[in-house]
Amino acid sequence: MQIRAVFLDFQDTLACFRDGAWNSAYGLYVEAAREHGIALAPDSVLLPSDEAWADYQTPEGPAHPAFSGTPEAFSQVRVTVHGRRLARAGITGDTAASIARRIDELEGDTNRYVLFDDVLPALDRVKRAGAVVVIVSNHIWRLVDLVQELGLGPYVDHVVNSARVGYRKPHPAIYRAALEVSGVPAEETVMVGDSVSHDVRGAERVGLHGVYLDRSGESAPPEGVRTISTLAEIPLEWP
Repeated sequence: MQIRAVFLDFQDTLACFRDGAWNSAYGLYVEAAREHGIALAPDSVLLPSDEAWADYQTPEGPAHPAFSGTPEAFSQVRVTVHGRRLARAGITGDTAASIARRIDELEGDTNRYVLFDDVLPALDRVKRAGAVVVIVSNHIWRLVDLVQELGLGPYVDHVVNSARVGYRKPHPAIYRAALEVSGVPAEETVMVGDSVSHDVRGAERVGLHGVYLDRSGESAPPEGVRTISTLAEIPLEWP
């Protein structure tokens, strides 16, 4: 079967923070806290995603549609999530809220990101094959701007972002939103990303074909999960 749409995760699939560290997102906590006169160790705010998003968790995945109408409303979601992590380091109240908002500002700085070397050639190949390209990401409100500023605009047809849709992967609602804008049936669509639970299993729940991107080659994905090591290997036929 020919693949007519390719959905792609953003963070650590298309782009990463410039220092390349797996925990560089936590480095933003350190930087924002330092600006507020607080010394923070990165591991002091480590918290599993399910716990950080506990206030919005549902059996299908995190959901916050009531807070996704405006950037101001969504800011409250981020303050809550960052606040849970900051509380582990003993930072609460107005100080935590101020640091949380600063973390979002830092995360929205395009200069902090770099595209992986395989991204543009891979997207060019996908577009030349006639497939629709949709970014499907759990990210901040400014993701649409980041995509344009990083030069991905000519290669991407749509950006479906949890901040604006109101549902985070693996919630099926974010995938249904992506299918709606793509206009392509699920059985003719692949979802590519670096998370088996979010990008593969979440996609499979709504009938998409999930593809796990393992750039390091160090992970052992569950049996039966289609795995690639570079975006050059994005399948344009299935199986």
